[in-house]
Amino acid sequence: MSTFETKFQAFCEQISEYWNSSNKDKRCRDLNFYLSEIRYYLDDLKKKKRIDGALEFDKVTGYVNIEIKNLKVNNCVKNVNALTEEMQLKKNLDDYCENRDFMKNRIKYKFDDINCEKYSRYVESNKIKFLSTLPSIKQHLSYYTVDRICSLSNIRNTFPIVHCSGFMYYFDKIFEIYLLKYGFLGIITFVLILSSSMMIRRCISAENRKKKLRQKYMETEDMDHAVEIPQEYLDEPLKKRNYHIPYKQMEQE
Repeated sequence: MSTFETKFQAFCEQISEYWNSSNKDKRCRDLNFYLSEIRYYLDDLKKKKRIDGALEFDKVTGYVNIEIKNLKVNNCVKNVNALTEEMQLKKNLDDYCENRDFMKNRIKYKFDDINCEKYSRYVESNKIKFLSTLPSIKQHLSYYTVDRICSLSNIRNTFPIVHCSGFMYYFDKIFEIYLLKYGFLGIITFVLILSSSMMIRRCISAENRKKKLRQKYMETEDMDHAVEIPQEYLDEPLKKRNYHIPYKQMEQE
């Protein structure tokens, strides 16, 4: 129990740091996944006749229930299930979506090319990874849904195409920024920028249309190719993973 207590306290400190009204549901899902993972390893030890799995799990859950009363992670609905590869895949999707939204918000009002490119690569690499699982899970896609923009049933919204042309991205956001920060003076400034940039916009729009056609073609090829890729749920078998805190938010840079 002492090792578990140390690791659980570290886990609670980690999720408490990010606990707020906007991500409460996500932290609860993390906690439930963590408890399910604990249950998995205890059951595994029981099968090896090293412990009384049920007794040990009762001790662990009793300790957890006492500890979380003094933390911000209470009031979560406990839903501990037998850990499966499907649960792991859904957890990976859930983590991806949270990280995606964090990266998107980071550049929403403060655009820079480096972070936008990181965001673009992150979305694209995860799209490829999750598309590779579709042949194996296509009969149960509805299970892999966190919300309307985080679902393997909605590839387009879950893995958006990210444009990182500095001018085009900035131009899409500038009117909203100027209204928020500068009011009427901002509107006048925006109009001046708009009138002086029409020629540039026409050139970029033509190039943008070409990019969209290429991207649409590539996206179609991705979907077609997905059905040919063998099943791949985890980077390594579940039983070979080291015991660890399963959730780790991307570092804020």
